[in-house]
Amino acid sequence: MAYFGPGETPTDEPFKQHLTPLEVATAVQNSLSALWLGAPKEGRSSHALADAAQRAFEAVEQWWLKLTDRSGVGIVAASQEAFGPPKTAQDQAKAGTLKIETMAAWLPRHSFAEAIFWAWLLQPEQQRTPAGTAKLVQQILERQIRSATEDIATFAASNGNGGPADA
Repeated sequence: MAYFGPGETPTDEPFKQHLTPLEVATAVQNSLSALWLGAPKEGRSSHALADAAQRAFEAVEQWWLKLTDRSGVGIVAASQEAFGPPKTAQDQAKAGTLKIETMAAWLPRHSFAEAIFWAWLLQPEQQRTPAGTAKLVQQILERQIRSATEDIATFAASNGNGGPADA
């Protein structure tokens, strides 16, 4: 059960207590990183990353717009059900054998759902709407893609693959 202090109501989500405005961008960046790592090395490009990110985000956005319970607990439960790690990933994690390929199958969408959740909670309750929240996260995604494109070009120029230099 959540703890509510004096003057707080159940609409003051306990999740808000430690949020910063940077959480949304961090979750979006986690999605992009997972998509990059999950892509075949020979097919990695900023264009391919942008396309994959848009597809993953659109799937999460559709889920979000159809969601009926937008309480903090409701969002977390629904996002875990829709985008949480599958049993195979959980089993691999317990065994210490979790591979990036397994994570890349679910982590980007999970992180986009997390970004939407944080964006929802960070907005004033009276001003937030599901569509407006999705639009805010989409704008952050577009900004992060522009930054990623620049970073990819910088590192691709140094080693030819857009990733860390091979040892």
